Amino acid sequence: TEIIELNSIVSAQSQGRCSLIKTDTAELEDARPIGRFAELLGEDFVEVHKSVFVNISKIKRINNDTVTMCDESVVPLSRRNRKNVMCAVMKRIGGK
Repeated sequence: TEIIELNSIVSAQSQGRCSLIKTDTAELEDARPIGRFAELLGEDFVEVHKSVFVNISKIKRINNDTVTMCDESVVPLSRRNRKNVMCAVMKRIGGK
């Protein structure tokens, strides 16, 4: 069992029946499916693609179909989620 702080999580995504959690320093696997894990993440995270969640404060750049994170990892951005991601980022910049 490893305890991690939510603000250290960069992204979380589905990996089979488990969740792959990427933090500032490591990649961890959680036995819970991404849907159950996403419930724990809260409002500081947004779904950018099917079963891919990112920490809003760790977003560095948003392109048409990708999001670049602070650690330079690139995750896909679906057209369906683009508006929600942009709104979440703007809300964050505006001071919640």
